[in-house]
Amino acid sequence: MLCYAVCPSRRYQQAELVHCRFAMLGAAGILVPDLLHSIGMGGPAAAVPWYEAGKYEYFAPPSALFASMMFLFAWAEGRRWV
Repeated sequence: MLCYAVCPSRRYQQAELVHCRFAMLGAAGILVPDLLHSIGMGGPAAAVPWYEAGKYEYFAPPSALFASMMFLFAWAEGRRWV
């Protein structure tokens, strides 16, 4: 048992905040393109439903997009500690 309610650890609290931020970014990544497509904005990628996003041909290979996303997330999290 982790005794989270009795003796909360700062590390667990920070980890939970990071997980919440990623979840909020994921929800925004689903909702914002759908909203833009419904009002006629957003370009061709917004016309693809989020559950079929893997079928869309992006401007770069998936590995490059993943690496750039991880770099930007690491930069944003690193700025939080400065």
